[in-house]
Amino acid sequence: MKNKKIMIVLVIIAAVFVLIGLSFIVYRYFDQNKKEKQEIENQIIEDYEIFRKKTESFNEVRDTYYHQVANNLFLESVEEEYESWDGIIHQYTDAIDEVENNSIQLKNLCIAHYYAEENIQNKCSSFVIAYETAINYYTKDLKAVNELIQSYKKENKEKEEIQEFSLKYDYIDLNSDGKFVGKD
Repeated sequence: MKNKKIMIVLVIIAAVFVLIGLSFIVYRYFDQNKKEKQEIENQIIEDYEIFRKKTESFNEVRDTYYHQVANNLFLESVEEEYESWDGIIHQYTDAIDEVENNSIQLKNLCIAHYYAEENIQNKCSSFVIAYETAINYYTKDLKAVNELIQSYKKENKEKEEIQEFSLKYDYIDLNSDGKFVGKD
């Protein structure tokens, strides 16, 4: 009987130690998960600020493009404005490349992910809209210039120095919502 009581006490003590051990493992798992989540959220905040500055810079270059190129898209102006357009479009392409280069990490962290923290979710949503808009504006703008140059070249085949601009990007729907923000 005494051995039976000792055995029961030992089993209870062992069960308590197992429960304490399991509780510690679960606590460490959730604590580690919380730390990883916080690191991801901090990375999104940091990357979004850099991305936001690059999109602001892109928008400034786009304003220049709009005032100096888009407002002068006439067949009559192609020959005399082409060199000026070339420089502005190179700046425009450099600006969109900066946006693209600074979007890679945010794409990985934001696309197809949901964050409970409203601030983080808002940054991801804003990223998607700004990225789609920038890429689609750039694509639409360059396609318009290239269409004009195609029309010009049909009438002026001897002007070989006037070439279409290479289009590095195409219209995108980053979050697959069926909307191409900035295309229309």
